[in-house]
Amino acid sequence: ERFYIPNPFTALVPERIRTFEIAAAHYFARHHRLGVSAYRYHVSDLLTQAITPGGDIYYANLDRAEATGVELELEGKYSSGLRVRTSYALQRTKDVTAGTELTGSPRHLAKAGLIQSFDRDRFTAGFELQYHGTARTLAGNTAPDFILGNLTVTARPSLKGLEVSASLYNLFNTSY
Repeated sequence: ERFYIPNPFTALVPERIRTFEIAAAHYFARHHRLGVSAYRYHVSDLLTQAITPGGDIYYANLDRAEATGVELELEGKYSSGLRVRTSYALQRTKDVTAGTELTGSPRHLAKAGLIQSFDRDRFTAGFELQYHGTARTLAGNTAPDFILGNLTVTARPSLKGLEVSASLYNLFNTSY
């Protein structure tokens, strides 16, 4: 951000963040795990886009920002090599100084994924759906929610420590 669009007013400084999280997990029915976590982030000198009075975009450090949220996750692993995972997060982010919600920060996020392993985990194929809720834009409007689909194939050849993967993102060509 420092070199992409120079700040005409002040020099940029690195962001700083303090995080607090509490998490719990419970394994049940031998192949399933349920996890829940709550978190709070305090960010100072947050980098974000801003607009000059003339309409030009540049990066600046906001004074402070906060995020508070909860996340729920359910995962299953089966003897067939199939792994299933789903999660949902509810969060709220805000610019502490202005008291407004941060741009590009949705309140709702969800994921669902399937991963199938083959040949004793030497090959895996995974499909994931990601839901991104509505978010406030820099202009103060609301960007609509969207869903992305991704596919990843991974191979672990006999060479120890080597892994090769290929991914296709946004399989359904979703505009967002």
